[in-house]
Amino acid sequence: MDWQHIVGWIIEGLIIFFGMVFFVTSVLEREKRAAVLSLVLTVLKAGVWAVLILLAGEYLPYVVGAALVLGGGGILALSLPLGKSEPLKPTGKQEKVDERDIMFTRGGKGNVTNHVWLFYRQ
Repeated sequence: MDWQHIVGWIIEGLIIFFGMVFFVTSVLEREKRAAVLSLVLTVLKAGVWAVLILLAGEYLPYVVGAALVLGGGGILALSLPLGKSEPLKPTGKQEKVDERDIMFTRGGKGNVTNHVWLFYRQ
């Protein structure tokens, strides 16, 4: 097995790994549409890439090189700050919030009602 096959299968593994991470994350967030799309697209991308590796023959160095260049270019393009960044602006009605009420709702762990009672008793 030459280096082109090794690099090709590493890329195949990365496609499957990141696709499955996206799938698991979507399932954990209960996003059915995103989970189904990520699973289907991961299987399709992995299948196409496996066929390219197996059938490329003498053109395999070009296929792997193109994948590395396109992947590296995509990572670079997503890393560069493009355009002007604008600060986020709040939308909707702005209301004042009593932060003392919020601190007891975080996490939902422990005896929350006892903490509330102790706090407001003071």
